[in-house]
Amino acid sequence: MPQELINELKGNFQHYSHYYRGNDRKGLIQELSRYGELRESKIECEDFTLEMTADLPDRIGRSYYYEADIDNIKIIYDHLKDRLDLNAASDEKLWDGMSHSWFWDYIQFREAKKLKSDKDADVSKAYLLPVKKLGIRRARDIHCLSRLWWAGYYTYDEENKENPYALTEFYFSGALPSRMLLLSSRNFIANKNICIGTLRSLKKRYEQGDGDVLERYHAETAFKYLNGIGGATSLDFLDSQEIEELVDNVMDKKYGKV
Repeated sequence: MPQELINELKGNFQHYSHYYRGNDRKGLIQELSRYGELRESKIECEDFTLEMTADLPDRIGRSYYYEADIDNIKIIYDHLKDRLDLNAASDEKLWDGMSHSWFWDYIQFREAKKLKSDKDADVSKAYLLPVKKLGIRRARDIHCLSRLWWAGYYTYDEENKENPYALTEFYFSGALPSRMLLLSSRNFIANKNICIGTLRSLKKRYEQGDGDVLERYHAETAFKYLNGIGGATSLDFLDSQEIEELVDNVMDKKYGKV
């Protein structure tokens, strides 16, 4: 999506919000044509679609998308992991363009609750990365489309030849949005080795019987510890195995060995 279109949409969103609420992509693109058109990206990959199925509502009536989220992380990362470098994957023009073209219907499905909101800001966040308000890193990690690729990037373990998505399935099995928010709030997350090492340690504790599900406080303990020692220790020079051992030690001291 050209920057001119992004600026127009964000600057005058109230004028366009009814197109999103009414699922009228054709009308929106036609009106926006006065300011320019979506451009074909130079990034090439095979066509793919995302799953649009949701789990049944739980006993308190909330509808979850957990199963589809995990599948969609794998789909989008498999197709684009060798096509996007980190700069391209951090470009709001790419994700805003994809949101308004190939994946319009997916966002209508995944962000149905936001699109019913009477607040234009909520509707805007469904389709446009809120970069100005949150910064590009936080914005890309919470947007319903871009976060799929980044969730794959953070958790895809190339050393696990049997199932490189084992950490993905483990960490995001509870809830993708809240777990991504927890990751993106940490400065060290830019280093994939730190994320992989941390999640290996947490997964190991989980599998050895520390609980039926990964508890948020376990993840927060590990992330807070690494954040704390980051000022005194150059974590960027440690490999994933060394990070895993650090987290093992702090978790054993905090919660006991399992």
